[in-house]
Amino acid sequence: MNRAAKMAMIGAFLIGILVAAYYIFTTPEASIQNRLATGMLGSLLAAIVYSLLTFFLVRESVEDKKEFRECLAELKRRDLQGVRHIRAKTEFEPVFWISLLSSASTCLDLTGHALSQWCEEPYRESFVSTLRRIASNGGKVRILLMKPDGENHTRRQELVGTIYTDRIRTTIRTVHNDVLRQIAPSYQKNISMKWNGTADFYNVFIRTDTTVLVSPYLTTMNSQHAIQLVFTPGGRFGTTYCTDFENLFKKSDPLDLTL
Repeated sequence: MNRAAKMAMIGAFLIGILVAAYYIFTTPEASIQNRLATGMLGSLLAAIVYSLLTFFLVRESVEDKKEFRECLAELKRRDLQGVRHIRAKTEFEPVFWISLLSSASTCLDLTGHALSQWCEEPYRESFVSTLRRIASNGGKVRILLMKPDGENHTRRQELVGTIYTDRIRTTIRTVHNDVLRQIAPSYQKNISMKWNGTADFYNVFIRTDTTVLVSPYLTTMNSQHAIQLVFTPGGRFGTTYCTDFENLFKKSDPLDLTL
């Protein structure tokens, strides 16, 4: 309805109200004219109230539908790009991390400053058994850590005040003692560990057969409350982060697992 039609309708309502009010106040209460005028005034007021309610309700409904369409479009974009979850790290319960390990059947790639939390409860048993299972089935496990005496460790220590040396060696000892020593020598080559002393580790990276998880590190504080991004390996973002891992792993130094 255009502006002129709306103004004409409003004018008709006002004229009707004025005419009805005139007959109400100028004719006897029991007369037919008075009764008709009273009924007409009630109808006009009801119509006005109905119009106002309809306007606000329909407007709200339209806004809700618009917001819903925008949310749906965003979900479609995420799906096309392989985005599964965007959450805070603290929102993921231990069962999520354990199921993430379970989803790894032929490959598991891990990147982090130390990754020592995998060697602690409640994850240690699942972590160790997953590495054994993948390696013994002919799959590949690749782990990339920060080098304790590297430049990146020094920078991280200055910014955050955390020394990672003991935590890094905890991860190395766990893989060496609880994984490699427990599987046949012919399968040990399926587990590769490297470390890097120069590259800045901007995020935790985990890849399994079905999932890519990335969690950017915070620069000057602990990253426990950082965002977690979960992608499909073949999606746009998942592919990008997997390629970045491949490049960084190739440029990193082999780690002596006898340490």
